[in-house]
Amino acid sequence: MATDRVRKIGLFIFLIIDILLLIVWIIGKCIHKFNRKILADLCLCAFFCFLAFFSSHNFFDNTLAVLENRTEEATIIAEIRECTYSASYSTVYTAKVESIDGKTANFSVELTYPSACDLRERDRIQTTVVFSPFSEDVYGFDERNSNIANGILVAAEFSEYEQLPKAAASLSTLFSDLRTWIEKRIDSGNMQAAAPLIKALLIGNTDELGSTAKQDFRRLGISHILSISGTHFTTLLGMVTLLLSFFGLNKRTIYVILIPLALFYMGLTGFSAAVCRAGIMSVLSYWAFLCGRVRDSYTALFIAVTVILLIKPYTVLSIGLWLSFSATFAILILMELFSVGKLSVAQSTSLGKLLFTVVSHIAVTIFVSFITLPITAASFGEISIASPIANLLLVPLFALFLYIAPFATAFSNFQPLTDLADEIGGGILSLTQTICERDGLLISVRQDFVIWIAVLGCIATVVLLALPLRRKGFVLLPSAASILAISVGLVLFTNAHAAETTVTYFTAGASDGIVLTDNNQALCIDISNGGSAAAYKAEYIAEQNYCPELAGYMFTHYHERHINQFLKLTNRTNVHAVYLPLSDDPDDTSKINAICEIAESKNIEIVWFCYDEPFLFANSSITLFAPQDIKRSTHDVICLKIEAKEQEILYLGSSYYETAFSRDADIADAEYIIFGQHAPIAKKPFAVWSGAFRIYGSAYLAELSTHRRADAVLGEDDQYEILLK
Repeated sequence: MATDRVRKIGLFIFLIIDILLLIVWIIGKCIHKFNRKILADLCLCAFFCFLAFFSSHNFFDNTLAVLENRTEEATIIAEIRECTYSASYSTVYTAKVESIDGKTANFSVELTYPSACDLRERDRIQTTVVFSPFSEDVYGFDERNSNIANGILVAAEFSEYEQLPKAAASLSTLFSDLRTWIEKRIDSGNMQAAAPLIKALLIGNTDELGSTAKQDFRRLGISHILSISGTHFTTLLGMVTLLLSFFGLNKRTIYVILIPLALFYMGLTGFSAAVCRAGIMSVLSYWAFLCGRVRDSYTALFIAVTVILLIKPYTVLSIGLWLSFSATFAILILMELFSVGKLSVAQSTSLGKLLFTVVSHIAVTIFVSFITLPITAASFGEISIASPIANLLLVPLFALFLYIAPFATAFSNFQPLTDLADEIGGGILSLTQTICERDGLLISVRQDFVIWIAVLGCIATVVLLALPLRRKGFVLLPSAASILAISVGLVLFTNAHAAETTVTYFTAGASDGIVLTDNNQALCIDISNGGSAAAYKAEYIAEQNYCPELAGYMFTHYHERHINQFLKLTNRTNVHAVYLPLSDDPDDTSKINAICEIAESKNIEIVWFCYDEPFLFANSSITLFAPQDIKRSTHDVICLKIEAKEQEILYLGSSYYETAFSRDADIADAEYIIFGQHAPIAKKPFAVWSGAFRIYGSAYLAELSTHRRADAVLGEDDQYEILLK
C-alpha cells in the first residue's frame, strides 16, 4: 500500500500530466494530421488515475488511519454478516458496523468472541470494543491488505453484547435471500458432482467446491474460471439476448433490457471487484450503442476501474481487481492486433481458420500470463507451466457447461436434464483432477530478475501501443523478448539452484521444525506440538527456497492436533508425499489412520519408514530416532539426524540429557547441533563436547549448557536460521 507521501506525489503528477495533455489536445485540434484520439485517450487515462489516487488518498487518511490509530473504547452497533470461525474457545464473525458512538458508519469489522457464541447472520448487536489493525506479515501473508481489500478494515474483540431487533430488509438482504434460494434450487436437483460447480459459476459461491478442487484450478492456472468475470457476463447475457431475439425484439430494445439485468447480476454475485469491472464495461458497451456512439473498450475499462475505486476505495488493494484489469487490458491489445489478421484469415480454408483459432487462444493465454506476471510474481511468487494447455482444453469446456448451468438450475425438477448436467460437470472436474496428478506444475517466480524483466516488457508494450506504428505486430516484440528472457533465466536459475542443499531450522511460538530443500525439492520435518503456525511457516520457508509445492511432509511423532494441522496444510498447498514412521504404540493407530485418510483423499503418496533407520530424501539422509520419554512429562523428546553435503546436523530435544538415550558419537561429529523446543524444558545443566559445531536454541538453554565454542547462535521465537547452504 502506498504511503501518504507517495499518494500526494501521485496526485500532483497525474494532475499536472492531465493539464498538459489537455492543453496539447486543445492546440492539436487546429492541426489536421494530429492524432487527437490517442491524446484524448491518454488524457482520460491520466484523469482516471488522478481520481483513483484522490479516492485512495482520502480513504486511507480519513477513514482507515483514524480506525487503526484509535486506542479508546468505542460503542458500536453492528450487523452480523458471516461466522468465519467457530470453536469452544473462540468465535470469529464478519460484521457490518452501522454506527460508532452514535455516529453513522459504514464499514466491515472482524469481531472475535472469546468462547462459543450463537449469534447468526443478520443478528444486530450493540457492544463495546477496542479496534486493532491486522498484522502485515503472518509468515509471508499480508493479513492486513487481504482483509482491507475485502472491506474488512480492522479487528476487534467483544465479550458482552446487547442483541437488538433485526434490521429491515434491504437490497443486500434481498440479494442474499435470492442467492440462498438459488442454492436450494440447485441442491434440489440432486446433482452430487455438478452442484458445487454450478454455484461457483452462476453466483460465485465457491465454498462447497472444496479445497482440493480449488487447488487444482490454481495449479493449472485457471482460477479465473471461478471468478465471475467477462466470460460469465458474455455467456449469460448472450443467452438472454438470443432468447429475447426469438420474441422478435430489435437490438436496441434488447440492450435496454440487458442494462438492468447486468446491474442485477452484479448484485446477485456480491459486487466483487472483478464482477463490477465486467458488469460496468458491459453496461457502458450497451449504453454506447443506445447513444449511437462507437464503443471504446480501453476507455470503458478505465471508467469501470475508476468507478469501483470511487465507490470502494479499499479495492485498490485487491489483487483480484489488479489481475482483472491487467488481464482485460492484455486481451484488448491482442484483439486489436487479431482484428487485422482476421481479414486475411476470412479468405483461408477451414483448416487455416481452425489453426488461427487455436494459435490465437494460446497467444491470449501466454500474453495475459505475461502482462499479469509482475502482479503474480509479487503477490503469489508462482506460475503454472500448464496454464496454456489447460486454458486451451478446459476453459472451453467450462464455458460450454456455463450454457447448461442456468437451465439445470431453472428446471431442477427435470431429472434427465439434471443428470446430464451432473455427468458433464463431474466429468470436467474429473478431467481437471486427472491433469493435476502430475507434480511440478507450479514454478517459482520469486527471483528478482523476473519482476524487472516483466515490468520493463509491459511498459515497452504499452508505449508501443500508443505510437502510430505501421505494423501493429511490433507491439508484441518487447513482450516476446521478455518472455524468452524470463524462460531462459528460469531454466538457468533452476539448474543452478538444483545443485544447492539448504537446511533451515525455524521456531513458531512454542513449536519448531526443519525445512530441508535438496535438488529443488522441499521436505518439511514436523517437530511441532500440532499448531498450524508451524506448518504455515514451514510452507513459507519452502517458498522462499523457490519450492512452491512440498515434495514431502514428515511426521516425527503422533498427536491428535497433528491431524487437523496436516489437513489445513494440504488445503493450502500441494504435497506430493507424506512420510510416516512405523509405530507399535496402539494409541497411535487411530491418528495414523486419520492422517492416511487425508492423504488418500488428496492423492498424496504415503511413504513409511522405521525409527533408527536412515532413509533418503533426494541426496540427503535422514535418521529419526525413536521418541524418548521422561517421567515428569507426557511430551516426547524428539531426536533426529540429517546428513547432507557430507555434513551432519543433529536435532536434540532440550531434555535430551534426562533420557537414557545417548548419541555421543554423533554429537562429536556433528557440524551443527540444535536444542529444539519440542520437549520439556531442561531442568538441569548439561555439557556438550564437540570439536566444531554451533548451538541453536533459546537463551534459557544456553544458560544451562557448557560448550567449547563461543560462537553459539541463539535462536529467538518466531525466527528462522539457515544452517546449511
